[in-house]
Amino acid sequence: MHHETLDRLSLGDTFVHRLDPRVKLIALFLYTFALIATNKYEIAALAPYLVFPAFLVLLGEVPPGFLARGIALGIPFVFMVAIFNPIFDATPVTCRLGSATWTLRGGVVSCANIMIRFLFTASALIAFMATTPFHRVIHGLRLLRFPSMLLMVLSFLYRYLFVLIDVGLRMRRARDCRAVGGATGAGGRTIGLRMRAFAGVVGVLFLRSLDQSERVYAAMLSRGFSGELPTLDRLRMNPKDWLFLAVALCYVAVLFLKGHPYLLSGS
Repeated sequence: MHHETLDRLSLGDTFVHRLDPRVKLIALFLYTFALIATNKYEIAALAPYLVFPAFLVLLGEVPPGFLARGIALGIPFVFMVAIFNPIFDATPVTCRLGSATWTLRGGVVSCANIMIRFLFTASALIAFMATTPFHRVIHGLRLLRFPSMLLMVLSFLYRYLFVLIDVGLRMRRARDCRAVGGATGAGGRTIGLRMRAFAGVVGVLFLRSLDQSERVYAAMLSRGFSGELPTLDRLRMNPKDWLFLAVALCYVAVLFLKGHPYLLSGS
């Protein structure tokens, strides 16, 4: 998920890349809302939700390996939350497959539901980031009237988080060369790291990041920074953008109303 990989992928020339970032943002927000609002005991009803991320991945030509690595980063965290459902949720849920019927604990079904929803939303989000340059994402959010302070923080976070990671990697490389922490393996590389040494590394990294932020801010002020991030990019909606937005709205509305039929009956 390094920014160089994202930047390279986002500069493609597919149908998804050429869409206005505003329509992709609106479609992504509505899709996520509809998916989150699904019943936690539904599994088969989630199948139609695969269409949207599959559309972005296939037409955006997102590499499968890149997509899989991005999803794998979040799976452990989501699984640690979902794994407790089978323990605390004992609600009996009837499952049907053709003529076969069996009963499962509700926690098992909701656990699978959470994992599937994560896979769909993560795939859509990664595909969106891989097909939209980050500066266009920020510009699209600005035109959608998101708070300017939040957008400025996001913009700085995206760029300088990777700078911080690079500094941390260089510090780790220097630490390994000096064999800090005791036992070493072949080539003098460190096998173990004492907590005291780790705390020192974190402290130095914090001080370096603070010093770097002050230098960057001083450089920005010397260049006339006034709190706004101007851009030469001018976003204009074309017929393809409006068509995509209309189809996305209809798609999400159908899925949402299908999962909440009482909204149509008024009961």
